[in-house]
Amino acid sequence: MLSKKLLTLACVLAILAFGGCIFIPNGPPTAPRIEFNGIHTIQVTATNTSESPHIDPAGLARAVVKQINSDAGATGIKGQALQAQQAQPEAGAPDAVLKITVLSESATLDPVTPSDKNMHWTFQFSISATLTKSDGEVVWSQTNAKYPLVRTYARKDPPEGWQNPAMLRSITSRLGTDLLVRVYYGR
Repeated sequence: MLSKKLLTLACVLAILAFGGCIFIPNGPPTAPRIEFNGIHTIQVTATNTSESPHIDPAGLARAVVKQINSDAGATGIKGQALQAQQAQPEAGAPDAVLKITVLSESATLDPVTPSDKNMHWTFQFSISATLTKSDGEVVWSQTNAKYPLVRTYARKDPPEGWQNPAMLRSITSRLGTDLLVRVYYGR
């Protein structure tokens, strides 16, 4: 009976000591690493200057805005996308502008074994982006940053993948989320 109690106590201590860290792979959320003082709205614009553009800049801007707005409860910041034909966003002048430029895009088939039923693709993006306050202060910037995304698909030909609307939306959404994580947390 005493050995069962000791074993139970040891298990409880092990769970308390190690349990929380094991189940949170990236640790608990932290506050954004940059100062957002005075920023309540961020206007997002995007362009794609790659040789063979696949990512729709308006779609990327919308993906970033969607992520900004989904985090608004925690950050107090709302996003808005500026459409090409608009001189100013409908909601009024923003406190800051996030300008995103996709510089290059590529898709590479990763090595597979004959038993693999799926193809593993690495999509690589090179992006420059700057977050600037309305007074001209640069809050955050990156130049020629690499964004690798690994996806698994049954298709073998990257042009088919690039032309698959569902896959392209998935990639664009993930790219927008990854970019915003870098803006907020520097990761």
